[in-house]
Amino acid sequence: MASKMKKLIASILAATLTLSSVSYADPPQPTNDPGKVVAPLAQGQPAPFPGVLFSQSAAASVVTDFKSFDEKMAIEIVAAVKKAEALKDAKYNDLATDCKASQEVRDAQIDAQKKTIKQLTDTVKSLQDATPNRTLWAGVGFVGGVVVTVVTVFAITQATK
Repeated sequence: MASKMKKLIASILAATLTLSSVSYADPPQPTNDPGKVVAPLAQGQPAPFPGVLFSQSAAASVVTDFKSFDEKMAIEIVAAVKKAEALKDAKYNDLATDCKASQEVRDAQIDAQKKTIKQLTDTVKSLQDATPNRTLWAGVGFVGGVVVTVVTVFAITQATK
């Protein structure tokens, strides 16, 4: 029963869509566009077609604006370029200042490290100078060792006799 009902509804919809056409819609309304027309009017005279009516000064203003559009655009472009250059220069100056400050900090750190290295080098050198001569002490130790060995040998040989 349900499938027969579905088939019936689908058939009715298909027939309705097939039989109805666009001709039942409202036909497009013709416009009264006269095209490009210039019609001078006297005061109080009705306009021959719908549109926008300009006075002579308004029409002259529109024509002047149209003719001077390129010049106005060139002025706007120059102003925009100058503004962009000013922003670029300001950003460059900020970055240059930051770079200079960073270089000064780095130079100060390097100078401080050089001073520390010099101080440590001087300290090491003074400590090395304060220590006794190693060669002299090595010689004294060798001679002392030889003397002790000779005395020991002499004492043992005398004791064993």
